[in-house]
Amino acid sequence: MTASSFHRTATAFVVATSLALAGCQTTGTGTRDAATAAQPANLTPAELQLRDEANKFNETVAGGVVTGLIIGGILGALAGSASGNNRDSVLAGALIGAAAGGILGGVDGYMTAKAQENANNKVRMLNAMADDVRKDNETLKRQVATAEQVLADSKAQLDQIKQDVATKKMTVDQANAERVKIEENRALLQTLVNNGNKKLANYRDAARKMRAQGGNTANMDAQIAQLEGEVAKMEQSVRGLNSALEVTRVG
Repeated sequence: MTASSFHRTATAFVVATSLALAGCQTTGTGTRDAATAAQPANLTPAELQLRDEANKFNETVAGGVVTGLIIGGILGALAGSASGNNRDSVLAGALIGAAAGGILGGVDGYMTAKAQENANNKVRMLNAMADDVRKDNETLKRQVATAEQVLADSKAQLDQIKQDVATKKMTVDQANAERVKIEENRALLQTLVNNGNKKLANYRDAARKMRAQGGNTANMDAQIAQLEGEVAKMEQSVRGLNSALEVTRVG
């Protein structure tokens, strides 16, 4: 097969995988809409927002894997097509590219992507990385505000449950059933904390590697420090909810 034929093959791969990506994104949105529609009617606005944030995070993880594999495969296939005129070059390029693109959350995959996006220019890479941390700070600030409201709502609900049990308006079994939703709140908050800590670990590693290459990470370091503070606030909400669940335990 000729080089031009392999180029057509690579181009077809681009089109096909792009359509697959579009289909995955549509499916993900539909899933989130269905999950939102299935939420219990007794959730507070903050609890609804918390679940929406958790759904978005799950979509980001799933979508990131698909997107990384597809884009990595596309770039790898095109590189293989450009560098050789045999099928093995294209196939090997696609497989290597897909493997590299499939690294989700890993600092090496993140830095490789930033290097490619910014033509290996260290200053542009650092600016792009700092901007990523800034965007995550904005997201986490919103999530922290939601977490603090969920904590307040959950404490009020737990106090009411304990009072209803004491006045015989609710059985212990009913109270424990009501507490399930609040325990779910805690689990969702912990998921957001875990996500924040993973992002922190990646950004710290990326900054360290850039410094080792002589990069000036001052701006990125300042954004990382802010992110550390937001994660700490989220962890405080989790601890507060743990404490509230413990002191209002019934039965």
